[in-house]
Amino acid sequence: MSPLRQGRSAFLTALRRLKAIQATPLYAATEHFTAQMAAGYRPDWINAVVLLSDGHNKTQTFNDTLASMSTGITRATKDRPVLVFTLAYADKADVPTLQAIAQLTHAHYYDATNPARLDRVLGDLVTSF
Repeated sequence: MSPLRQGRSAFLTALRRLKAIQATPLYAATEHFTAQMAAGYRPDWINAVVLLSDGHNKTQTFNDTLASMSTGITRATKDRPVLVFTLAYADKADVPTLQAIAQLTHAHYYDATNPARLDRVLGDLVTSF
């Protein structure tokens, strides 16, 4: 973790290198990393998670749901707010799920379902801080 103003270039470079994988435990990963950010909460920082996803929870390892993830995030961030900014990535992204995750944490949803717009969407996200 680092302040975005110090790690912006590295952040954008890392995002551009991401590759999709077949199994995506969306709910478990989102809850885990949001709780991790809440555990390291700093009131003088923007405490946030950036979730670039197709919005589908495809896993045989975890049996969680959007509702159970929401409960876990609400519990973990009760006194330590963490924003989860969501970026829909893929033409068949589950946009309603990604919007719900962002709304749960009072963050913004960004539409990058057209890969040609990813740079512009990332620019919008970074400047929102």
